[in-house]
Amino acid sequence: MRFSPATSLAAALAWISVSASAGLPAVKNTNSPPETIPSRTGGLPAQVVGGNKNNVGGEYKSENLYTPPDPGSPGGMLLKASDPVESAFAVPQSNQFLVYQGTVGSDNRSVSFSGLPIAKYDIILFCENAIYEGFCLNRDENSLTPKDIKSIKATIGQSIPFFDLKRLERMKGTTGKEGKASVVLQEMRIDNFLNQNGDFMKGHQIRSLKLAFCEDVGKVGWQLQQTREIIRTDVFPDMIHGLLPIKFLETLEGIRVTTAVKNLGEITLP
Repeated sequence: MRFSPATSLAAALAWISVSASAGLPAVKNTNSPPETIPSRTGGLPAQVVGGNKNNVGGEYKSENLYTPPDPGSPGGMLLKASDPVESAFAVPQSNQFLVYQGTVGSDNRSVSFSGLPIAKYDIILFCENAIYEGFCLNRDENSLTPKDIKSIKATIGQSIPFFDLKRLERMKGTTGKEGKASVVLQEMRIDNFLNQNGDFMKGHQIRSLKLAFCEDVGKVGWQLQQTREIIRTDVFPDMIHGLLPIKFLETLEGIRVTTAVKNLGEITLP
């Protein structure tokens, strides 16, 4: 996977919007107003920043998307994946709005995290053709009913019209009044790309992975309260298009970090 080419902020703001839902399959929604690229992680439009390890283009993200390492925290993690990794992130279970970006080594398999405060962390690994995640979505036993799931899918499907393809990858929560649920959400923008000159960007897509947090607010059903974007990337015509398979791995969930660097050894990616 390559990150998107360096494009101006004006280009990002010029793109037009659409929406959808799914989990089992994805659905498209063709009735939605124009919007700029949304960002709930820092209140800023997405823009092109930095470049990947191969110095190809940049990555679309909010300026405040990732949490800076804490220079006063000696904790960290090391791991080696069985397959090549393009990017890696660690999310503390105590605050899933904090996302620490890992460093991928020159062998494309070694991953390191530094400056992590004491906490339990879930890890997310992005590969060219799959995503592996260890999100702890709910500490309690899942009690969501089919009615809850249907309502959650409907409310997420109506959110953020910029994305016209959505899939609820995994969800967990508690049913009943003021019930809460967390969702691993993958979204795609697949249609109607325009650059700052109004040219149609044929063959381009945008992929986003988020955590979505929902609550049952009573008669109106489940509502989307907040989302936390983990990564957003531009998909070129010669890259793998559409929604990527996402797999949950227990080995990536709930890793306790204290005041030392923890070596997780080799992580097998099935």
